[in-house]
Amino acid sequence: MKEFFKILLCLLILSTGSAISKEKDDKDMDGILDEIDLCPEDAEIINGLNDDDGCPDTIFIRLKGKILKDSSETSSSTVYLSNPSGDAISFDVKGESFDWVTNLPGIYKLTVKSENCASPAFYLYLQRGQVLNLIIPLKCSL
Repeated sequence: MKEFFKILLCLLILSTGSAISKEKDDKDMDGILDEIDLCPEDAEIINGLNDDDGCPDTIFIRLKGKILKDSSETSSSTVYLSNPSGDAISFDVKGESFDWVTNLPGIYKLTVKSENCASPAFYLYLQRGQVLNLIIPLKCSL
């Protein structure tokens, strides 16, 4: 009977040791275990884009913005961007916040306009893997 308990104790120690080593199995030290990490050799970039897959999001650029409006301004706004290729990009913003993703790095010109309001022009240098948070004030004419 003592032999049985010794064997059982050894098995318990071995199984606990392997469970502990599995918990510490994170080669790239990004907090995502290698067994579920899709890129166990490359650390995840925590940037709000697929942060649980274990892979760095190197092709995406994320632009998040909050538009500060005059208290009398109630209409929706439009964000205008010109990208490095010279293409014009625009999208409407309902409320105050926007979230835009691209994979084309470079210098962008950004302006925001609404019915009687506009922002100054901003020039942004966007790089891959970057998340940029902006607060954009609108100046309104009376």
